[in-house]
Amino acid sequence: MTTKGSNGEPGGSEAATATKTEATKAESANATAKAEPDSVWPELDQLVDSVKTKRAEEITRQEEQRNAAQRAAQEAIKAWAAIQAQQSLEELAQRLGDLGVTAKPTEAVAGAQSAALELLRLPRGETATIRIDTSASRNGPSRTTVQVQRGNQQMPPVTLNVNSSAELRKTLVEIAQKLLA
Repeated sequence: MTTKGSNGEPGGSEAATATKTEATKAESANATAKAEPDSVWPELDQLVDSVKTKRAEEITRQEEQRNAAQRAAQEAIKAWAAIQAQQSLEELAQRLGDLGVTAKPTEAVAGAQSAALELLRLPRGETATIRIDTSASRNGPSRTTVQVQRGNQQMPPVTLNVNSSAELRKTLVEIAQKLLA
């Protein structure tokens, strides 16, 4: 059996229709309340919104910094691979060995973009340590620095103009000339 409404049409009771109308009115009221907040605490609402916005901006800024640091680290890894520092130090050690200079690697940490070589039996009985480091830079390309400590004296560090193995070899030859002079 089908129930008929007040207008005589089939399809439901007047109570069901009234409930639907009330639900629609309630949804409309909620939408209006969200669109126009009628708060007793407008200053507090503004403060909460401001803090939420600042936190979201801070999270975005931190993510951007993290991404930039990751890109810089990847660039440093590429630069380190390009200069072939460990191989260059080993070749330098081999060639200086022909002159009676003893060389031994003192540091080669995988993934650290750093290598060092200690030279013993230099002229005048000195020792020297050559260290090559490639570090990430936030403001440009990665930097490769060659540092030399001769005995107790720290020589000025040399920064490569171009991260290439040819540039590194040229710098190592200049350093060898100073150490063997």
